Amino acid sequence: MAQPIRILEWSRVALQELTEETRAEIDRAAEAWRRHNHLPASPLSFAGYDGNQLCTRQYVGVVEVNDVLIEIYPKLDSALIEASDRLPPSTNVGSVMRNLLWILEVADYRDLAEAQTAHLEEAPTSFFDLFAFLLGKNLLPELERGVAHTYLTLEDDLTAVRGRIRLVEQVTRNWNRFDRVRCAWDEFTPNTAMNRLFKCACRFLSQRVDYSEASRLLLSCEALLAEVEDVPAVTALRDVMYLRFDRSVERFRTAFDLARRLLAGIGHDLGGGSAKTFVFLLDMNRVFEKYVHAVLESHFDTDVEEQVPVGDLLRIRKGAMRQKADYFWQQSSKCWIGDAKYKHLAKGHPHALQFNELDDPSNEADDPERLAGHILSPDDIRQLTVYAELVKRRDRLAATPELMLLYPFVGLESECVADKVTTWNGSNFWLMPVLVKAQASVGNAIRFPVVEDVVVGSP
Repeated sequence: MAQPIRILEWSRVALQELTEETRAEIDRAAEAWRRHNHLPASPLSFAGYDGNQLCTRQYVGVVEVNDVLIEIYPKLDSALIEASDRLPPSTNVGSVMRNLLWILEVADYRDLAEAQTAHLEEAPTSFFDLFAFLLGKNLLPELERGVAHTYLTLEDDLTAVRGRIRLVEQVTRNWNRFDRVRCAWDEFTPNTAMNRLFKCACRFLSQRVDYSEASRLLLSCEALLAEVEDVPAVTALRDVMYLRFDRSVERFRTAFDLARRLLAGIGHDLGGGSAKTFVFLLDMNRVFEKYVHAVLESHFDTDVEEQVPVGDLLRIRKGAMRQKADYFWQQSSKCWIGDAKYKHLAKGHPHALQFNELDDPSNEADDPERLAGHILSPDDIRQLTVYAELVKRRDRLAATPELMLLYPFVGLESECVADKVTTWNGSNFWLMPVLVKAQASVGNAIRFPVVEDVVVGSP
């Protein structure tokens, strides 16, 4: 396979090296993935007068068609935001992949996110490396605890009795065969639909992975699944279509969900035309929202509700325009409302956004873009303040709720500190940067100013 084409989400790049037929194959694969996931728009498309401009949206991951591999990377890492649309060398790619791995672990696999991150001396440099590591890290410990077995009823003509004799079949079909006995028996076997899915996913990734740690994890999984039958991806997916989890296999759910999503991206399941097609993409808007949710729960040590109805804009029975907050939680006597924005608000700067830097004589006159008042959308602030008013009236609160707008931050950790301002309705509005780099504790991804008199969260 040729060198992968690496680009950023929400970017546009000219790909003169792709033929018209290859572009059409990529378009069909992306469109099939869109239909499969019931999305309103395709994750990527071709534009321009000659159709050579590849345009990406908020999805990161892999699109593989025949011998062409397109890798779409997150836009967050400031080292990658350069004048060129193409990504720099793989040394920076490793940094991005390490950060993305941390976000995914916290967002989807938070039980394991507090540990097992320091070993990444050798960073994964491709999405296949990342997918393989996530699958292996979640699957191998469970297989080492015991490969799932189940009793399967088997039936065959045998030379000796095993289990019970199928009398009707014996006296009809085998009535003159004294060397054959029709038997049915129960066998305790690891050859289950779930294990066949795991083995198929491990084999698929093993052929594409370069990251040594991920390769080791996959090989160990395959060794423990040696007694499991090899089946193609379409068969593995068909057999688990109606799989029901019970307490004995619940521990495999995380690995099962990832393996199924991986294999579902193969061309013959998507119906995308080419048999050599693989699409696996992640919606970074949703990934960041789930990451922020885990960070808030860890930092405040409380349950944080998602998409909570806070009230209606109209006083009518139907069509009242119900409003839903991204996050809602309470701490002591305080009520908090949060909203996550996957926007690179501090792009190219090591410092978090500030409200009052215009009053600082040392502030550069030609560098106003770091100031929150220049970057924040009035709609975002208006939305949160309306939420606060609705909650205050609904719950008859004495004080207006605290508001928090959370955005991704990739600068210096020492500069990742929230800033506060008072809104028109009296709410404290916290502009909260969220570190998207590995931390000793998930809750350390957000930080309040140390000068605050009131403790608003765990350090």
